[in-house]
Amino acid sequence: PRPTQDAWRDCDMMTPATVALLSLLAFAHAADEACMATAVGRALSPDEQRAYAEDGYVIVRSMFTSEEVAVLVRTIESDPSIAANVMPMVDASGRTSKVTLWNRAGNNTYGHFARGRRWVGAATALIGEAPYHFHTKVMLKEPHHGGQWEWHQDFGYWYQVGCLEPDLMLSSILAVDHHTRDNGCMQLLARSHRLGRLAHGVSGEQAGADAAAVEAARARLPLVHAEKQAGD
Repeated sequence: PRPTQDAWRDCDMMTPATVALLSLLAFAHAADEACMATAVGRALSPDEQRAYAEDGYVIVRSMFTSEEVAVLVRTIESDPSIAANVMPMVDASGRTSKVTLWNRAGNNTYGHFARGRRWVGAATALIGEAPYHFHTKVMLKEPHHGGQWEWHQDFGYWYQVGCLEPDLMLSSILAVDHHTRDNGCMQLLARSHRLGRLAHGVSGEQAGADAAAVEAARARLPLVHAEKQAGD
């Protein structure tokens, strides 16, 4: 979703092959059309757009079909470059989360998903401008001993690469497996996009938001467990 804080709890049910997430970070830049789709898919409903504006996130159900998700899962499982380029990220407790990322939406399965009409159309509707691709990443959570992603705002560290307008940026996550409270679904704080940028430092090996600010925000804002089905 839009710049909001999120965290991952320990995973004790998922298998490494099926817990991958494809996360597209995109932001508006009208001059760069190299990675844009030429047309858009179904429009988001007024309620979905309103939820995004008010709460800072929206969950679009069944954006991709089970057959489409299965293609992506098979690609992730059979692609040697995913495992070969994993970056282990230690959390504050010493456990490790794993991520593989790249910046160019290539002419392959990942690129076609990232440039797909549904995703590009939804991003355009939400930020009000044509988006371009920032990076794609596959996030792997291992059962029982996998780490978590510490509380953070994505745009908290986008500033470091010159991205200064969070309203023109968003993160989009495609679930390729069912996400529940029991197996470690993402958590976020509704309306936390209104807080402005919080100070960020290092928590473990990850960028994390200031702990005192996070606790203050958690005391005031609704905690959301972003439970999803594959394809959401």
